[in-house]
Amino acid sequence: MRPRGKTIALSTVAVGVVVLVAVAFVSRDWVVQQYYIHRLQSTDDETRLRAVEALAIARSVLAVPHLIRLLEKEKREMVLHWEKTVLTC
Repeated sequence: MRPRGKTIALSTVAVGVVVLVAVAFVSRDWVVQQYYIHRLQSTDDETRLRAVEALAIARSVLAVPHLIRLLEKEKREMVLHWEKTVLTC
């Protein structure tokens, strides 16, 4: 390989690596939110609760439809009590 061709190839690889690192850094929050949204489907109550808390701390707008579905699916006393409290205020 010629020196000029080698330089161009290495420069292209370097730019590609920088772009990949930048994309990974920028999309980190999205990936974490998707992980916790997936954890909302767990059968373990503690896992779901931790996912809800993490999404609440992150103020995830992406999670809102999933959280609403979870609230509709969960017919527990605590959820029903919370709904009654909100409706009467």
